[in-house]
Amino acid sequence: MPDITKGKTFTSGDTVTASDLNSIVDDAVINNDAITESKIASGAVVNDTVSAAANIELSKLASGTDGQIPVCSASGVPTYTTVSGDATISNLGGVTLATDSVVTTNITDLNVTTGKLADDSVTAAKLADTAVTPAEYTSATITVDQQGRITAASSGAGEAGSLTARVQGFTATGASSWTAPTGVTRAKFTIVGGGGGGIVGDQGGGSGSTVIASVAVTASTVYSVTVGEGAAGGSTGTAGTSSVVVGATTYSAGGGISAGAGGTAGANGDIKLAGQAGQSTATQNNAPAPIVSYYGTGGSAPSSGSGAKAGVDGIVLVEWME
Repeated sequence: MPDITKGKTFTSGDTVTASDLNSIVDDAVINNDAITESKIASGAVVNDTVSAAANIELSKLASGTDGQIPVCSASGVPTYTTVSGDATISNLGGVTLATDSVVTTNITDLNVTTGKLADDSVTAAKLADTAVTPAEYTSATITVDQQGRITAASSGAGEAGSLTARVQGFTATGASSWTAPTGVTRAKFTIVGGGGGGIVGDQGGGSGSTVIASVAVTASTVYSVTVGEGAAGGSTGTAGTSSVVVGATTYSAGGGISAGAGGTAGANGDIKLAGQAGQSTATQNNAPAPIVSYYGTGGSAPSSGSGAKAGVDGIVLVEWME
């Protein structure tokens, strides 16, 4: 069977016109299935030749390798390519990111929200350092920011239930010093002046005065301490003054007067007690001998003979909590 059916068929005796001759070709029809692969020239089927409604099936495309996708080359020619780099694709279309492939520059700012973080996943090493020095703080004063972080800390004086009472006594006469320990902000000073000496046939020496003061102090600061000396028996005059100097303030307890009045307390302090005057010789002769001589006690004096007693040296006691 020919590939083309002619447009007009003549029989014997037909009159042939020019139109009849033209219709032989003009009305010719290509038969169904007449155009085979061998009839089509290479490159003859272009984009315009293919109908928009052709719905070409994927099975008509050349086969690639499992998991490949078509990618255009630099010249624009599509070829099957295996996905590489940070992602892979399966033959079912699933895309998988490579391990550690998402870096900081791939993440839009502020998009790592609380919901993206696993519980207990943020370790201490991931937190930014603050200005707080790593240490153990006692009864600390702390500053906390809006994120709940401690941004400042310092040790304090502590609570009464967790503190230990400390006391230091100064008994050696003359100048000395006390250094406030670390963390201590307040101290109590008990200051007693020296005792006056007794004079035979006159009267006993007056006792030193007493001053008690609770004072704010500064840790690691050195404070001047003086212990008054008791007056010698039989001597005249006044025993030594005991004192503590805190800043511009002097807390002093005057010494007793030999064979006379008790010492005078200074103007500063919470409690200021003047010393007691020395006893008369008659009273001392009738009184039992003292068992203990207290700091700042005046010396006794017999009515005759020898044996006048010296006044007892003063004392400074410092008490604090830490």
